[in-house]
Amino acid sequence: MTYDEAPEAAEPGALRWPGAGGHTAPFPADALREPRLQAALTAGRVAAWHSDLRTRERWWSPEMFTVHGLAGADEVPSDYMALVHPDDRATVEAGFAQSIRAGGHEVQYRVRWPDGSVHWVEGVGRSSVDADGRPLAITGTCALIDARKRAQSDLQFLARASAELASTTDYEETLGRVVAMAVPHFADWCAVDMVDADGELRRLAVAHADPAKVELARQLHRRYPPLRDGPAGAWNIVRTGVPEMIPEIGDELLERSARDAEHLAALRSLGLRSYMGIPIAAPGGVLGVMVFVSSDSQRVYGRDDFELASDLVARASVAIQNARLFRALRESEARQAFLLSLTDVLRGTAPHADILGRVCAMLGRHFGVDRVGYGHVDETLDLIDYDVCWTDGTVPTLLGRFPASAFGPQVIARLRAGEAIAIANVREHPLTSEQGTVKTSHEVDTRAVLVVPLFKAGKLRTIVYLNQRAARAWTADEVSLMEDVAERTRELIERGRAEEALRASEARWRGLFERMAEGFFVAEAIRGDDGRMHDFRFLEANNAFEKLTGVPAATAVGRALSEVIPGVQRELVDTYARVVDTGEPAEFEVTIPALDDRWYEARARRVGPGQFSVLFLEITERKVAQLEQQRVAERYRTLFESIDEGFCILEVLFDAQERPVDYRFLEVNPAFARQAGLVDAVGRTIREMVPDIESNYIENYGRVALTGEAIRFESQARALNKWFDAFAFRVGDPQRRRVALLFTDITERKHAQDALLEREAELREAQRLAGIGSWYWDPARDRTVASPELLRIFGMEPGDELPPFRDQRGTLYVPEDWDRLNAAAQAAVAEGTSYSVDVRALGKGRRLWVTARGAAVRDAEGRIVALRGTLQDINERKQIEEALREADARKDEFLATLAHELRNPLAPLRNGLAVLGRSEAGSAASLRARWSTPPATGWSCSCRLRPCCSTWIPRAWRRCSPTS
Repeated sequence: MTYDEAPEAAEPGALRWPGAGGHTAPFPADALREPRLQAALTAGRVAAWHSDLRTRERWWSPEMFTVHGLAGADEVPSDYMALVHPDDRATVEAGFAQSIRAGGHEVQYRVRWPDGSVHWVEGVGRSSVDADGRPLAITGTCALIDARKRAQSDLQFLARASAELASTTDYEETLGRVVAMAVPHFADWCAVDMVDADGELRRLAVAHADPAKVELARQLHRRYPPLRDGPAGAWNIVRTGVPEMIPEIGDELLERSARDAEHLAALRSLGLRSYMGIPIAAPGGVLGVMVFVSSDSQRVYGRDDFELASDLVARASVAIQNARLFRALRESEARQAFLLSLTDVLRGTAPHADILGRVCAMLGRHFGVDRVGYGHVDETLDLIDYDVCWTDGTVPTLLGRFPASAFGPQVIARLRAGEAIAIANVREHPLTSEQGTVKTSHEVDTRAVLVVPLFKAGKLRTIVYLNQRAARAWTADEVSLMEDVAERTRELIERGRAEEALRASEARWRGLFERMAEGFFVAEAIRGDDGRMHDFRFLEANNAFEKLTGVPAATAVGRALSEVIPGVQRELVDTYARVVDTGEPAEFEVTIPALDDRWYEARARRVGPGQFSVLFLEITERKVAQLEQQRVAERYRTLFESIDEGFCILEVLFDAQERPVDYRFLEVNPAFARQAGLVDAVGRTIREMVPDIESNYIENYGRVALTGEAIRFESQARALNKWFDAFAFRVGDPQRRRVALLFTDITERKHAQDALLEREAELREAQRLAGIGSWYWDPARDRTVASPELLRIFGMEPGDELPPFRDQRGTLYVPEDWDRLNAAAQAAVAEGTSYSVDVRALGKGRRLWVTARGAAVRDAEGRIVALRGTLQDINERKQIEEALREADARKDEFLATLAHELRNPLAPLRNGLAVLGRSEAGSAASLRARWSTPPATGWSCSCRLRPCCSTWIPRAWRRCSPTS
């Protein structure tokens, strides 16, 4: 029956579900003979079909069988619905009903393939009718739309995930929900690890459909955390920022990853199939890692899965960054609110000591500390006058004069260098470890201190401090806020002191005014019609005014600023206007582009109605150096804090003869303690921390400090039980004898190398004793690596190379035996089977028997890349086996003959010689045979032998005589 010869329906006009009861056949060749039609179907990956509504017959194009996972028409059931997913059968029936009723249909539904997999199909059909308008047939197309459906599902998933990520600023809670969403969608396992403030990986969330498995995963993570230096895994992703994907997780990979047998068993129980690890990246570095694993679903991850996971993680990264920015904004708002309140207090008109007392109380409550105060530094007398102090009542008030070095010479030195001092516990910190300093801490009942210095004219003038009885680690934000508060109160402090100085030296003011190194001028406001100050006129200026501005005082006095220095920025006039209008002094730094971009430190205050005075100092060099120093320090600090290697700066100490005797740690990076095993090293010497440290370290660093020659070396520090790989170089002024050291702890690597060498030696000795050589064959290059014992078996010298395997036929092996060995090796390469073959090898001038054993070597993807095995010398065993076989043969022949000859007494005497005579000449058996056996001819025996006598043969021969 051809396509055009479909029989008429048995029951004309009866229209039923066309997918049941009929036969399915491929389209005849002439039905698809049009090349353009065939090309269109193939290019569009579309399958064609035709159903006769009268006969229930169906015709499918070849692509139609592919769409349904079938090999041919024989596999198509009589009812098409058997191929359709049960949940979608009603949809398909409704589609065909629509074609019959309305002329066409278009439906999407799922079909189940013979292998059990489910696939999405889009079917389109159009009906044809007869002359009376009755439907005759439906013709249409089918196409697989798995990719489209998956893309739609992925987009919907990403949309839901984005909505979750945007729903709250608590990104930790949100990530937990997103992880739970990923599990049913495209992963059986999903976990998130984030890098915390201490630089450690913290497990944030883990999800699986089975809660029991979630708990198992948490236990495994706690017991076997990711290896920081591992070649793969979470830490490697954090370190490199490169994602990882393993499409197939083989058992070999599990064995390499497991820490012990219990760990391996647990990993195998999870049934892991495929893995992806994606870094949660941000502009500042990697924030964490999101891991996706398939197991129960047996899903094998590919490019689409990787792109979906990367998209999800990118959205999560944006949400995390936004949440952190929001948190920082909230903290900034709280900080600004505190500073605004502080500003209100500083604007008060009370005496400056009272205002500072209120400021101390605000700081105490804000930071939750026990004591806050200010101290005036007298550098001349090396004293600090603590004149303002607030306490919460639990500690004594700190007032009066104390030596500047009471809290340690190193502390005051750093304060003079402009550094804030933040110490969690003064009784344990190296900067304050001197006995006198510890004693002072007990006297004032303090452990935690935060001290900020204030300078004037480059000299330490004031300190602001926070004290707490209990130990406390100060955060960078707390230090920054204290520095800001100190700067805001400095003007108040200086104003109060200036007022006192002015009252005490009113008679000398004019002379000071003229001689002072700081510039000074008095001006009055110039206001516009709106009453606002838009300019000012110089009324007085001292001699330093010209030196600092380049404008003579005589030229400036009596003239407006806009005339004297055209182009001065409006912001400067506005600052002075606020001083005049509010009466609040102002202290600020400003750059004046109109004066060649000079920088000034200025203090302005109102001196009368509409008038103000300004005391200023040019700080251009200091400011430029400060800005450059800040940029350099930021770059250095970023590198210093982020490297994994230990880094420190040492001060090498020499004796009177310029011999290095010790060195002190001046600065260390966060990785120092982990790499060196030394805690709180700053300020301490190596002899103090490790008294029996090897002297070669001190000598090496002393040589670097003296010569400036950098060195790299590996060395063992027995006192620390560590090995180090170090690079040392001189830094700074050579007279300061400072050395920078970049180093890595290589103890584990050295132990591993030693253990490997020992195992290799043991293996070589074991092979020598057992007569077993090992080999590794690379089939692609036909190159064999042989152990020394294997070379010895072949009579070769150590260091010799084996010829290619194909050339070993007839050179190292007997040809027919090489053929058997080659067949076994090729089977192992092709199928992964192991083999053990006894073959004859060719040594130098001899043949010997060997047992060749081999097994396949696979790569991470399971592909066979090589063979490895052993070769055992069994020549002696083979000789023994051959001798035993010959002895067994002689024994069997003798016993058989003896059994026959016992019935013929004289026969053993003749045949014994024939049997035993085959023994080697001179052997014991041969001698006995010759002595006890008569000649084959020429002798006769006159005795009658009795079979029961066990000694009859020797006695019988005594009566034998020769015959003629």
